[in-house]
Amino acid sequence: MAGTCHVVDASDSHPGLPPALSATTAYLAVSASLQWGPWGPEGYFRLLDRVRPVGMTDDGTIAIYRVADVPGGMALD
Repeated sequence: MAGTCHVVDASDSHPGLPPALSATTAYLAVSASLQWGPWGPEGYFRLLDRVRPVGMTDDGTIAIYRVADVPGGMALD
């Protein structure tokens, strides 16, 4: 099953994102430049800070997380 894709640009406004990090599938893929770099909304990916990705793309730019591993849970849409 394919999930939902949200496009985030380098602006300060991110109107297309849900108010809180959520997932529609059992796995969540996040760009490293959004999660750890300068482009993502500040604090938005904080739930993932203590979670080890289950995989990374070969070039290391996308981290893949199992939603069930997120401490405190994550909303599944």
